[in-house]
Amino acid sequence: MIHATAATQVIDTMSRKWTVEIVQKLEGGPRRYNELLRGLDDQVTPKVFTRVLRRLEAENIVERRMVNGSPPGVRYSLTSFGQSLLTALDDLAALWSERR
Repeated sequence: MIHATAATQVIDTMSRKWTVEIVQKLEGGPRRYNELLRGLDDQVTPKVFTRVLRRLEAENIVERRMVNGSPPGVRYSLTSFGQSLLTALDDLAALWSERR
């Protein structure tokens, strides 16, 4: 049985706008900031997007890495914890789609 507090935390994290979309976009591997932002079809402002990424980083779902190159930049990827969240989402989607 799932502890109620843990379940509430998971639901809170997943119900926040852009969380699921960002986690799904990172499923294929690390992405640059602008690549992730463009993938959301201009539906979110850069300010809000940065805030969401910082929160996901603080929750250990997303990892931020500086990239030395041309041009220098930042890449985001899923942590192992973030990967487990993706697995849980896939399992939940499969379970719910079977019940329809």
